[in-house]
Formats: sequence, structure tokens, C-alpha cells
Amino acid sequence: MSGGRALPPSRSRLVEALCLRLLQEYPGPRRPTANQPRQVSRRRLILAAYDRVRGRLHNSRALLEGTGIQLYPLNESTLGKWTGRVWTSTASRRGAAVRCRWTQPPSSAS
Repeated sequence: MSGGRALPPSRSRLVEALCLRLLQEYPGPRRPTANQPRQVSRRRLILAAYDRVRGRLHNSRALLEGTGIQLYPLNESTLGKWTGRVWTSTASRRGAAVRCRWTQPPSSAS
């Protein structure tokens, strides 16, 4: 995982958008396979993907200097609290019970 102080994804629109996209990409945990006998949690999958994107950004001097994009560190605890709020606010906006669990963020109606 990432080191350093972790902020919630909602502190940056870019980080939040990336996390919402990763929630779509990873709808659940990865099941055990022959190569990986243990299940990998959804949070770990999302954090690993986020860290890969963050690493690529930091390894690209041209992208860093040309855009000023900053992706700060996330950790499992912060991501878990944030996803809980995302699920809760989505459920209440839809008028559903807060205990409902969706696997993809709501699509914006255009």
C-alpha cells in the first residue's frame, strides 16, 4: 500500500473520480485461483490499481510538469470509510434502505 498520510478521495475531484472508476472496474473481491490461493479484497484491488496509476504519474516527468496533476496516498482504512459514505449517500438518494449494497456507482442521467 501507499505510505504517508492518507486523505479521503473526496478531497480531490480527480482522486474521487479515479476511485469511482476503480469501483466500477472491481465490482467485488478476486476469487482464489491456483496461482493465488487467497481471496483478494475489493479494497486491496482498488488500492493496487490506484498505486499503479499514481506510480506511472510520478515516473512521468513530462506529465507531472505539464499538468500539475497530484495523486496523494490512500490507505485501506480511508478508502473503506469513503466507500461507506458513497454507498450510503447513493442509497439515500435512490430512496432505498441504507443497508443496500451496489457494485457500480450510479450512472449520470443525461
